[in-house]
Amino acid sequence: MSTTERHPRYEPRDIPARAAVYSVGGLFGLIALAVIVVAVLFQIWPAAPPAPAKPDVPAPRLESQEGQDRPAIDAAARAKLRGYGWTDRAAGKAHIPIERAMELLVQQGWPR
Repeated sequence: MSTTERHPRYEPRDIPARAAVYSVGGLFGLIALAVIVVAVLFQIWPAAPPAPAKPDVPAPRLESQEGQDRPAIDAAARAKLRGYGWTDRAAGKAHIPIERAMELLVQQGWPR
């Protein structure tokens, strides 16, 4: 008789069926207990109240009528990007159209 026949390389015994059934039953019991605890907690502490449909924003309101101020804001931004004007007249700073500024950067390079 060789040693491999006396001592196989695997576990020859199975786990007891009763222990497997108790383990699976205990697992499902714990899951059911957790579901019950969560359900009780939801009954004790109600969910947060729903958010108001439209918040009451105090004055000054940023938009008098929603969505109608945006075109005027965009037009003013486009005019500033495409036109000449003073940024700080006392300091001698002015702004120029963005296209012209890009042309100057290409010609002169980035200031160092």
